[in-house]
Amino acid sequence: MAETEEPRLPPELERVIFEFAAWGDRRATLKLLLVARRVHVWLEPLVHRVLIFEDLDDAVVARLLNPKYGPWVQALASNHGPWEQILGSCSNITDLCIWSGSDDAQTGLQALRLLKGNLRRLSLNGATFEAPLEAAQLDWLRCLTHLEMFGFAPAEVVNTLGELPCLTHFALYECYIETIVSGVLKHGVRNSKNVL
Repeated sequence: MAETEEPRLPPELERVIFEFAAWGDRRATLKLLLVARRVHVWLEPLVHRVLIFEDLDDAVVARLLNPKYGPWVQALASNHGPWEQILGSCSNITDLCIWSGSDDAQTGLQALRLLKGNLRRLSLNGATFEAPLEAAQLDWLRCLTHLEMFGFAPAEVVNTLGELPCLTHFALYECYIETIVSGVLKHGVRNSKNVL
């Protein structure tokens, strides 16, 4: 090696270093995107990995529906949204929060079929479970490990919890209904480790 030539790292190692530097720090990630084109290509998916919005405006929805960005989204939280369109485009979502009323959550629940069993964590209004879930709906939730419910939570949800084979964590947020808690404690969630 000539004395004027700088040492170079293998591209695979360089990529790991940049991803590690960007992980969990959005500001650093945005700055690192400017280092070089190859770094931009490696890190751009990290920018779209976790998205939290109070409301999804048209510009955000358009970006989520873009075939380039949609597959990079792994976690999404919002109050309202066109869930059919979003979940159809962002089919790699593993963590989903629908922080809205029961009607919007019910629409979101119907759209879960588009995630093809990828969903692991779900947070939504408990009123979504007011009526027993159909077999197809339970199938969409078969890989769910974490479920958080807020607001109204009907007692019938205990039966639904028993039908989720991978569920290990269940949380009630801003709601407490004795029949649910006693039902979960009495019958248990199949693989439950934590009930909050």
